[in-house]
Amino acid sequence: MLKILNCKSVKAIMAGLGALAFVLVCWIYESYVSHGGNITSAHEIFSNVQPLKFICMFGLFLMVFTLLLASKTRDLVFKYRFVLAGLFFLLCLIPGIHGSSVGYYDLLFGIVNGDVKMGASRGIRVDEWATLTPMTFSQYHNPDGAFSYFNSLVRGEPTDVFIEYGLPVASLITIYRPFYIGYILFPIAQGLAFFWYGRLIALFLVSFEFARLLTKDNRRLSLMYALAITFAPAVQWWFAINGFVEMLIDVQLAIIIFDKFLLCNNSKKRIFYTAIIVLCAGSFILTMYPAWMIPMAYVLLGLIIWIFIKNHKLYKINKIDILTIAVGVILLALSMGYVFMKSADTITAMMNTAYPGKRFETGGGMAKWMATYIFPMWYSIGASSPYMNVCEASFFMDFFPLPYIFFIYLLAKKKTNSLLWIMMALSIFFGIWGIFGFPAILAKVTFMSMVLKQRAIDIFCLVNVIMLFMEVSIIHAEKKKSILLTLVSLLGVMAMAVLQIKLYPDYLTAGQTLVTFLVFALLTFGFTLQMERVSKWWACLFGLVMLLTGAFVNPVSMGVNSIENVPSLLAAEHVNELDPGETWAVMDCDYPYTNSLLIKGIKTLNSTNVYPDLARWQIIDPDKQYEDIYNRYAHVNMYLVADANDKDKFELAGTDFIYINATYQDLKDLNITYIFTRTVLTETDRYDLVGAGGDWKIYKVK
Repeated sequence: MLKILNCKSVKAIMAGLGALAFVLVCWIYESYVSHGGNITSAHEIFSNVQPLKFICMFGLFLMVFTLLLASKTRDLVFKYRFVLAGLFFLLCLIPGIHGSSVGYYDLLFGIVNGDVKMGASRGIRVDEWATLTPMTFSQYHNPDGAFSYFNSLVRGEPTDVFIEYGLPVASLITIYRPFYIGYILFPIAQGLAFFWYGRLIALFLVSFEFARLLTKDNRRLSLMYALAITFAPAVQWWFAINGFVEMLIDVQLAIIIFDKFLLCNNSKKRIFYTAIIVLCAGSFILTMYPAWMIPMAYVLLGLIIWIFIKNHKLYKINKIDILTIAVGVILLALSMGYVFMKSADTITAMMNTAYPGKRFETGGGMAKWMATYIFPMWYSIGASSPYMNVCEASFFMDFFPLPYIFFIYLLAKKKTNSLLWIMMALSIFFGIWGIFGFPAILAKVTFMSMVLKQRAIDIFCLVNVIMLFMEVSIIHAEKKKSILLTLVSLLGVMAMAVLQIKLYPDYLTAGQTLVTFLVFALLTFGFTLQMERVSKWWACLFGLVMLLTGAFVNPVSMGVNSIENVPSLLAAEHVNELDPGETWAVMDCDYPYTNSLLIKGIKTLNSTNVYPDLARWQIIDPDKQYEDIYNRYAHVNMYLVADANDKDKFELAGTDFIYINATYQDLKDLNITYIFTRTVLTETDRYDLVGAGGDWKIYKVK
């Protein structure tokens, strides 16, 4: 028996059992996600078992465990990691696999979505599935030319869609947004796949390479860091919006390449490296979301200083380098100058809006959110958090206060380095901003006045993650392990867990609370008392927690057939084909219905106004009585009223949510030809019923 069970056999059995266990855990978790956490029996968990999906998941985890247990295989995968990533990308691209929740429209229109293969569409991610994605659909139908810089379908008039919301545009400038190229080259399903999984794969690979710099090529820790970044709640719950993924890729890739630039003495390679850095810089600038850009710029500056300190004795500059850098800077300046000149009116309009243009933040009030990593692995089950809405409460899992405990430990042992000091300074800076806030003058001088405190906490946690993995790489290299460090670390993390659960006692069940304590105790133990014989299983547990935390946030969908075949939208599309180019309005129904017609390329006046058109709304508000209401980024909901004096013409329901109470004459003045509504309009002298689909009617305004 012992002869049969040799070392290789034992490893094969362990890999198989480990893969099976991971599949079962993920399957149960995924079932809870797809049922919104409402499962009452084991039958419900396994009632939708699909053999092909089971085989795919088992094969994936079997490969992972084989890699962990077989050093030769690990080395082979590391060598061909970019090739394997490319193959995985193609497997997603060809069938059009993506993570958009656009299928949630099917639920709103009362039909069954067949595109979601795993997980669930996230209704709360409206800025993705109900704004960005319908607008992206509209670029395929843009009457000004597919993927034009201006789109006359959004807002019902020519709208700059490059600078605001950043839609795909067929222009050389799109080189700074490489993940949008898939939309221009392929149909919408493959374009979504290119955008979603291209960015996911790129973020994972770049994070892995960046962590190799941090940890001096500790590949296990680098893999764990890549998982911690890629599947972080902050990343997955905001995955498609505001360019956060792009910022993370740009900053980390720029630092990787900058390090290579300084260490390389080959001028041709330095030209290539400069080109990549320029692309990263342009991409970062064009994310155009200051709430994340500004704190991320601080992180970037800190990392640049670290790379200079790290390599200053090795770097030698020459005339070709100076010329290369100068050309790069000029090209970047010309590119950005072109964009800002072309979008000058848009930028001016946005800067002068009531929201978000006049927003001024001073921070503070975030103290009780400093250990928010305790709950996120449960977020995807019910799409809820104990703090605020689940997206706003999603940060990086930084295991606070471990980065601070480890820093003090390494400081006492004189093992700190320049990066740890820089990251600690940034962590304290963002921490003070989040907890106490800044005086108004300091907020303005540091540009933090444009940063929402939740976004600052995102970057506070990111800095802590960077610090944590560098510290752990130093601690793991020590021959003598510190029992005291382990005890203090366990005490710190458990104290944070107890505090969070005491503050929000109704969020977790007793069973979830027990699992939470056990998981974070084991993970903390692994961070401090790392031993080779258990490190592999500690890494597996860490990976599983990261996957459960982030991998099930967004659905795994294949294609867009369901959303393209909604009967109501097909009826609207038919009418639009017979009478193209006319202006429509979605009436008597709120956002997100107001953007649904964009999916079919229909010119919709009250689709999301990504920036205001004051002149248009002043047609029905000539005295500018309501200008402060409509002078903003706004989801515009229009309701038909019989009498102009029944209600206020414009009503503000939220910072980005307005109502317009429009009369028949207002519709005429605004040149609205068609109404898409669920309301039955009986005034046949004003409205003709010209189409219907499901509960929805299409009327032509006479």
